Amino acid sequence: MNKELIRKRFHKASKTYSSEAIIQNKIAKKLIEEIIVLGERNFDSILEIGCGTGLLSKEINRSFEFNTLNLNDICQIHLEDKSLSELVNYFEGDAETIILPNNQDLIISSSTLQWFNNLESFYSKINSLLSTNGLFAFSSFSKENFIEIKTITNQGLDYISFEENKILLEKNFEILYSYQDIIKLYFSTPKEILVHLRNTGVNAINSPNWTKGKLIQFIEGYEKFYIKDKGYCLTYNPYYFICKKKS
Repeated sequence: MNKELIRKRFHKASKTYSSEAIIQNKIAKKLIEEIIVLGERNFDSILEIGCGTGLLSKEINRSFEFNTLNLNDICQIHLEDKSLSELVNYFEGDAETIILPNNQDLIISSSTLQWFNNLESFYSKINSLLSTNGLFAFSSFSKENFIEIKTITNQGLDYISFEENKILLEKNFEILYSYQDIIKLYFSTPKEILVHLRNTGVNAINSPNWTKGKLIQFIEGYEKFYIKDKGYCLTYNPYYFICKKKS
């Protein structure tokens, strides 16, 4: 995983991310809702991994009571909700390698961990940063995510599946909630899909050199994913886990 390329692409997309990230916003809200369903609203200290422009951060501030909110992102952090700026501590850098605050009651992340190189090692790190009864809640993406793009271009992330994640998590955590979903977006043209990917930064992987010939090939290849009366389909395959540190 080229983390520097990822950082550059997400930084470039920071101005368009929030308006374009319809699915990521929906996923962030569901993650928060499921934590509340478990009866959890009050935390002394919260750490968010991969905060981006603050889609999830905003929901945390709106939904939970906390004393300390720590935010991490690989890019320089530019929160859309400026009212959050005075409430938080920032930890810029690659969460897999930088030092992060420990004794956290909730560590949370949405639509981020698919970019990580070694989830088994990262989960062990998360476990060490949690307080005794701390929660680890996150969403990421599974094998069917952007399946159309991968089929046409033969490019894409090597996603870890829902079941593979479950096995890794059970080494350090008790899983309180898990769920996998399929969400489909529809676009008028294949070119609109490329714009959508660019404006959310996820073309850090899905971006061949777009010669005229390759663009024509992409558009022609996408015809098989056209759904009558809906448009050209792009599949998101999110999953959710809420875990408790094993005592």
